[in-house]
Amino acid sequence: MFSRLLNKAKQAGVEVMHGMEVESISIEGSTPSFVIDQQEIECQHLFIATNGFAANLLPSTEVKPARNLVLTSTPGAVQWNGTFHMEEGYVYFRNVHDRLLIGGARHLDEHWDQPSQPTIPAVRDYLIAIAEKHPLSSSFDIEMEWTGYLGVANTKTTILKQLAPHSAIGVRMGGMGVAIGSLVGEELAGMIP
Repeated sequence: MFSRLLNKAKQAGVEVMHGMEVESISIEGSTPSFVIDQQEIECQHLFIATNGFAANLLPSTEVKPARNLVLTSTPGAVQWNGTFHMEEGYVYFRNVHDRLLIGGARHLDEHWDQPSQPTIPAVRDYLIAIAEKHPLSSSFDIEMEWTGYLGVANTKTTILKQLAPHSAIGVRMGGMGVAIGSLVGEELAGMIP
């Protein structure tokens, strides 16, 4: 999804910059701006879409980052279809091109959600044990694994609103970012004339 977004942005002439931290934003007035390396940069439109980290820019935003771990097996591990959830939704698995994709388990350790914490092997081991017991009933080889951050809160409602005439926010997708991110982005873009 991100790769396609970058391609579309480049085709539209959008300059995409990586590895820069936005220190602050200003949405007041007719020209929004943001600060990088103590330099203020004005822009025509400003969209906040950092999901779990939006409160770093807008402290009143009710969202916090929650780490998530995802593992995928080598091809041929599964022959069934469907998406399944366990442990009150904290663990999920599905078939992706005959690979098992399993993720979650952030409920095991209260510090697992903190961005400053390293990957906790217990979460990985727990996911592997579930995979071997439930959907696969056998051992499997992990081809890929990654961690990312969800935007969560006590409510599951996505924050999608216009903040000022040329600024809007689309965050707090509650773990559904890949599933609804494109739609949220489309609706976000439609909010600004």
